[in-house]
Amino acid sequence: MIIRAAKKKMSYGTGDIADLVTEFGDDAVQLAKTLIIMRRYFMLVWSIANIILVFGFIAFILASQFQTFLIYSVVSIYSTIINFPFFRLIENSAILLDEMKDNNGEPNV
Repeated sequence: MIIRAAKKKMSYGTGDIADLVTEFGDDAVQLAKTLIIMRRYFMLVWSIANIILVFGFIAFILASQFQTFLIYSVVSIYSTIINFPFFRLIENSAILLDEMKDNNGEPNV
């Protein structure tokens, strides 16, 4: 994700990401881009998990099979839990960015 963020041209407007960049300056630009990409991936995974749950609920209403609904619910909840964005992931991204910087302050990609 860090390499992909380094290659992309992104704009960040208002919000928490813009506050991060204004507070920490140019050092935070790469981290902000990485956070934007991470947020997009997490939103995609969570949306798919919600679709699985809704599909299970509709199948339960149509077929009246509670066991099927439970299976879809467990898969959806498991997907949400394993893809929960821990702060450790953001810290690791920041550490990796610091390690990737060369003398010019740009990431080595």
